[in-house]
Amino acid sequence: MVLDIPSESALAALRSLDATVVLKTAIAFPIRRDTTNPRDFELVENGESVYDPVFLLLLFGKMLQDGPPTSNVAWVELFRTNVVSLFIRALSSKQDVVRDLALSQLAGLWSFLEVSLIPSCRYLFLTIP
Repeated sequence: MVLDIPSESALAALRSLDATVVLKTAIAFPIRRDTTNPRDFELVENGESVYDPVFLLLLFGKMLQDGPPTSNVAWVELFRTNVVSLFIRALSSKQDVVRDLALSQLAGLWSFLEVSLIPSCRYLFLTIP
């Protein structure tokens, strides 16, 4: 799915993702996704558009680096995009690089939520396995 709408930040880009397409991406995750040659990856799975999972992993890392959500509502909107479920699915990749990338994003998310000043972020631990 290609959108020509520019985003002001990585967080805005993540929040603008279609949650259904992210879920389809997680379900159709290519276990053998080759990170060295991204042109081998098809963005169409069974006739339906999906996102590039490696791009979403990198975009999430950029968001954590630049500025994660600062309010409860923004965190809920981010979790509703299903991007965290894609990371969990990426942990089963046959590519070491993809597994390491997914694990580092989950660790970054965990460590940010652990020291977050937002009191209700502690309840987000219940949604992360």
